[in-house]
Formats: sequence, structure tokens, C-alpha cells
Amino acid sequence: MTDRPDLTVVADERDGHVILRLTGALDLTTAPVLRDAVAAAVPPARHVLIDMSGVGFCDSSGIEVLVWSHRHAGERDCFLGLRDPRPMVVRALVIAGVDTVIPITPTP
Repeated sequence: MTDRPDLTVVADERDGHVILRLTGALDLTTAPVLRDAVAAAVPPARHVLIDMSGVGFCDSSGIEVLVWSHRHAGERDCFLGLRDPRPMVVRALVIAGVDTVIPITPTP
């Protein structure tokens, strides 16, 4: 578990797959927490899902770290996608065009 007052990241690993469950705000002060969690997961993981269901706020710094995470994973032959962002976060991702770059899926 990686933690900062406004963001918690819990990693769940199974058979080369990692789910990073975020809770809190993804912004300028917390983006490094996600960056560190992705850097730790990739490699060895070959498939990473960032569960955004617990994120209530995402600013441009959060979007930037999501794009960095996708690029970082791709350079290491790893799939990275986003899962179940809240409507307000989806809106920010769509406005930024992130939805055309990073796969976004609802919770199965």
C-alpha cells in the first residue's frame, strides 16, 4: 500500500496482473504516489488496471501521470487500462482526449 493524505493506492497482484485501487484525489500533490506505484508494478506485471472508482477528483497533473503510466507500461510491453472512473473524472479524461489513448472499462 502506498499512501499520502489525499490518495491511497492498494496493489492487488495475481499471476502477472495488477490492479491498483486508488482512493482520494489525483492531483499535483498526489500524482507522484501513483507514478511510484506504476513504476513498481511495471515490470514485472504484464497487465495493469488502475481502478479509478474511488477517485473523486482528477486535475491536469493526474491526467499527466495517467498518460505517463500508459506510456511507461507500453514501453515495457505491458497493457495498462483504467477501470470504472466516476462521471466527473470521465468528463475530465474525455475533455483531455485520454479516452482515445488509454482503454477505459466499467467494473466487470
